[in-house]
Amino acid sequence: MKKIQCTLLWSLVGMFAIAYIAKADEATHSSGQYLYTVSNAPSGNAVLGYRIEPSTGKLSQLPASPFSTHGLGEGVFVLGDSDNGIVISKDRKFLFAPNRGSQTIAVFSIQRDGALKDVPGSPFPTGGFTPVSLALYGDLLYVAHLGTGLPDICHNCEYRGFRVSKTGYLAPMENAVVKLSETPPAIPFALRFSPDGRFLIGTELGDSKINVFEVKRDTPQSDAQLIPVPGTPFDSIGKQPFGFSFNPINASQFFISNVETLAIPQDVQSSVSSYLIAKTGQIAPIVSQLPSNSGQFAACWVSLTDDGKLLFTTNAESDSISSYRVATDGRLALLHVTPIPHAIDQKRNMSPVDMAITTHNKFLYLPTRDVPTITGFSIAGDGMLTPIPGVNPLPIAISDAVPFGMAYVDFSTPSVEIKYLDE
Repeated sequence: MKKIQCTLLWSLVGMFAIAYIAKADEATHSSGQYLYTVSNAPSGNAVLGYRIEPSTGKLSQLPASPFSTHGLGEGVFVLGDSDNGIVISKDRKFLFAPNRGSQTIAVFSIQRDGALKDVPGSPFPTGGFTPVSLALYGDLLYVAHLGTGLPDICHNCEYRGFRVSKTGYLAPMENAVVKLSETPPAIPFALRFSPDGRFLIGTELGDSKINVFEVKRDTPQSDAQLIPVPGTPFDSIGKQPFGFSFNPINASQFFISNVETLAIPQDVQSSVSSYLIAKTGQIAPIVSQLPSNSGQFAACWVSLTDDGKLLFTTNAESDSISSYRVATDGRLALLHVTPIPHAIDQKRNMSPVDMAITTHNKFLYLPTRDVPTITGFSIAGDGMLTPIPGVNPLPIAISDAVPFGMAYVDFSTPSVEIKYLDE
């Protein structure tokens, strides 16, 4: 009898242990941190997903990754970069990624373990040509299209707007198409909402302009219109404005990277500029003199730490990242220039593109375009970046990948509730 009781006792202990481990494992995955980029492969586009090890920053590719977008990437294209090329809704329900080669937007629902699942109807046609940059606020999604005919003429360069349903379905809005300049070519690369969603801002690389539109929701709220604010488009203080970000702690400040020249190879130092946006939507540079970028070329993407104290920009033609100190008034001061670790037997530029910074400003990750990889860094308080062992770089094993965009989600942090039109 004692033997039976002992056996039963140990069986119960084992069952509780297994249940505890399973529950702990479930909790770990349900509160995990995940990273995503787009392959942009012309043979078949896909989103690559990775789990971030929170203490070391190491990446492990998700079991079902890559996740097919059921569309085509663009591959190599001289003007094919973009800012905000992949976005995640603030309620962490949906991920959006453009199929540049087949003129559609793929929409995925994000599972608690980081896996992506196609939403019904995905991918959705955009109605335009070469969708590159996505701006998302609540249930409004705007898409910047590069159009056709570049670099000489910007035919069909435009913004198009959609409403997002509670299931992730994209419905085009009747009054939400804005045509951009053909000659000189606008070349729209970045599109973002202001933090309060009142304004939509877009940079034009070709003619060095910045568009600002007030977003007017119609009644019933099935549509929205973009109303140009007085003075738009505004002249950029730096030439060829590219990517930009708002200050997380001061919504009146935003920062734009400036490529400065479209010459190849580049012969003019790139820059980063600071702007103020008024409550009416007008913008103005904070200072007229641009800070030094220490001779780096093609500053294209901008990210800030969540305390608004540090700014990073990737220099695509110098294989580097510049770190800046952000003053309370928005002025920038260069701190460091960090080289991108090269792949073995590297024979050409890595070309770093978009960036993502993790919770508590612990790690920074970026994809590289010319040699498809993901690189990670630890962030120090003074802006110094140190490569993460094992992620410097991590190859993307898709032969024709030309990755762009980077999105990050942390399920351990509070999400933002979104009211969708059909709820």
